[in-house]
Amino acid sequence: MSKPLFTDILDPELSGLLDRVREKIITLVQDSPDMIREDLELLTARPGKMLRPLFLLIAAQGGSAEEDDLVSVAAAVELLHISSLAHDDVLDNAARRRGVETLHHRKGVKRAVLAGDYLLSLSVKLASSHFRENLVPYMIGGIERLCLSEIEQDQNTGFFGISREDYYRRIRGKTAELFALSLFAGALLGGQSEEARDALYQAGIDFGMAFQIQDDVLDYRGNPRTMGKNGSSDLKSGIPTLPLILALEENLPGLPFMLKPGIRTICSPLIRRKLIQKGYDEQSLDLAADFLRKSLTAAQTCLSPEGMDQYRSLLNALGNRIL
Repeated sequence: MSKPLFTDILDPELSGLLDRVREKIITLVQDSPDMIREDLELLTARPGKMLRPLFLLIAAQGGSAEEDDLVSVAAAVELLHISSLAHDDVLDNAARRRGVETLHHRKGVKRAVLAGDYLLSLSVKLASSHFRENLVPYMIGGIERLCLSEIEQDQNTGFFGISREDYYRRIRGKTAELFALSLFAGALLGGQSEEARDALYQAGIDFGMAFQIQDDVLDYRGNPRTMGKNGSSDLKSGIPTLPLILALEENLPGLPFMLKPGIRTICSPLIRRKLIQKGYDEQSLDLAADFLRKSLTAAQTCLSPEGMDQYRSLLNALGNRIL
């Protein structure tokens, strides 16, 4: 499992806890049955930011949580995220993720689904066994909303007439909910009030919305070699994201024709250029920045001073990740 990103902006205590989370996941994988260990090693070896466990640890800073509980539940959150990625790769028929061959491409759909299910079971087991508060209902609720968002997206693949509000609802379920769960869990473990937990949950929602919008902009203007996937992959797959939705709202000439089945894939490079030329990527990033500001506002009255410093530094770093 790779070293988490952003460790250069973390204080030593937080960085040390994140290392323990990483080691916890490695140990769980190495202790798994022989028949599935290699599959889990492939899933957990992908380079990642470990943002969700980091958010949990930041939310718990200055609180009353035991370190062992924090490490276990942070590992549970990351395992839940990795499990969802294993399933996403199957749904998207993705050959690579972040430049690494996917498990389903290497060993088939059945192995990928089962390995993802196994990680999900480990996640729930960890979350239910190491501390006094029961986080499992919140986790299950997050998984439920994630699945419903993915189902809605799948049912409407190829349909580009969705509103901005429809798009926001989808990305809230598939991306933002897990960030919200992470901050909520950290606040719960740290002994914060119900009001503070709810505020941090909303901070996680707002951050997750910004994060997904940024990721969707990367699909239009990112470097395929550094992203580990081809550009305009969402567009080619029939998934409308914010830059395209903004262009459709303003009736960009010729766009409806270029989005027709059988034409869209051929026209995707042209659509990509037009959207960037007209500045719909920048408009999307402005909306992402609004969500980031809302996240900071929601968090600033709830996090400890050291936690807020870390959160602000992290959001600043992430806010500039594609400039």
